[in-house]
Amino acid sequence: MAGLYVVVESWLNGASTNQTRGRILSIYMIVSMGGIGAGQLLLNLNDSTGFTLFILASVAVSLSAVPVALSVQANPKAVVFTGFSLRDLLLRAPIGVSASFWTGASAGALIGMGAVYAATVGMSDAGISAFLFAPMLGAVIFQWPVGWASDRFPRRGVILAVSAVGALAPLGVLFVDPAGLAGLALMTVLGGAVFSCYSLAVAYTNDWLEASEVLGASATLVRVNGSGAILGPLVAAGLMAAFGPSLFFWTITACFFVSGAIVGWRIFVRDALPVERQRRFVPFPGRATSAAVGNMLPRRRQR
Repeated sequence: MAGLYVVVESWLNGASTNQTRGRILSIYMIVSMGGIGAGQLLLNLNDSTGFTLFILASVAVSLSAVPVALSVQANPKAVVFTGFSLRDLLLRAPIGVSASFWTGASAGALIGMGAVYAATVGMSDAGISAFLFAPMLGAVIFQWPVGWASDRFPRRGVILAVSAVGALAPLGVLFVDPAGLAGLALMTVLGGAVFSCYSLAVAYTNDWLEASEVLGASATLVRVNGSGAILGPLVAAGLMAAFGPSLFFWTITACFFVSGAIVGWRIFVRDALPVERQRRFVPFPGRATSAAVGNMLPRRRQR
């Protein structure tokens, strides 16, 4: 799957221009997250204890290659970028690196352990699919309003606000039926916080970079986010096994709390970048797996 994401992102980059990159990236995010969300609903088509659904997923992946094979689009040019070290990125935009890591951890826990939690508390297959679909729906719904706010207000404040929502929404689910309307609504809000926060991290980091540095920094952010995505489900699984399924939500809350605390501390010790110097927000796919998509971000002209 990671290989497919790399190829798709490179292909879209080759088909984009400076005038269309933002729109294409937005559509890519909606299609990608919409597909991930729709995939959860396939759980209702067959008995989940068999292998039929795995075969269906394999067929879907195979069918996805058909329009690519039939396309008359020429192969895109190879994407070449200069590396950007983690140390340099931490010195330049520590909030972006921190938010990327903790967002990856929360997303990894949400995607990796969400079904385990739902099955452990006794949800039906239909309930599990709805429980996992809700965050993906939130990822699509909340990208635009969060992006609108981040283009008009200091991004550190927006990241702090989204982190607060991401920390509180999981705790709210503990007090309601997670399979009921209130629980699904809170999971939708949680998904909006989880997946829009990575977009904010990318946008904030790009505010502090020259145009020639964006692609290399994007590669570093992808690795940081991926590291968090590996750690998140491992920690959540261990805590759930030791203390019960409710630690699924507490793990996500802890990730956002730490991320928000770091942002709050930086607000007190470092002046913000003026809003007029911020780049335009572009929704960034929460499941992006390569730096190729970074080249699709709108670039500020050097002066």
